[in-house]
Amino acid sequence: MARGLDEGFRVANRMVVIMFVLELVDTFTPVDMDQFGIVPWSVRGLIGILFAPLLHGGFTHFLFNLIPLWVNTILLFGERRFRPEYTLMVIWIGSGMGTWLLGGFRGLNTVHIGASSLVFGLVSYLALMGIFLGRFWTILVSAVVIFCFGGIMTGVLPDINMPQISWESHLSGALVGALLAFYNAFVYQPPRRRYAGFDWDD
Repeated sequence: MARGLDEGFRVANRMVVIMFVLELVDTFTPVDMDQFGIVPWSVRGLIGILFAPLLHGGFTHFLFNLIPLWVNTILLFGERRFRPEYTLMVIWIGSGMGTWLLGGFRGLNTVHIGASSLVFGLVSYLALMGIFLGRFWTILVSAVVIFCFGGIMTGVLPDINMPQISWESHLSGALVGALLAFYNAFVYQPPRRRYAGFDWDD
């Protein structure tokens, strides 16, 4: 577990540094980094599936995502049974594809950026996967995630008072995270005692 947490710190710190540097470039140079976001239903916008989570609409937007992304990434890598590398990749790509598809119903000229797709995906995944695995440490992770970040799930619905928020990326991330938790727990590695109570072994 300690080794996993160390790796989680490294991965989370690297992502945050990359996001910070890109926001510096976007803010203080003529380069418009936001053009590399997700543009729904366009071939050009597909590149945003890779780059959109690293881009933000200003430092305020970046700071809103900073803590939940950092914390949940560390928790993900803290438990190898969470399949952290595979899980992060699937949430990253899957939520981006979902945003590309759903975003077109709002408008074809919109640009979706921000790490909130990853945040919603990680929160959804960790909240469910920890319970599904049924071990003391994983259940504790689920409880912490639900208590600290569960309230953000209201953001999967459109908010007419904040039309600039990409609820499509929130919904896509949450759905991908939930589906991946079911797959990892019950298809890839079904718990040994799924119906026999909790397994308190780490």
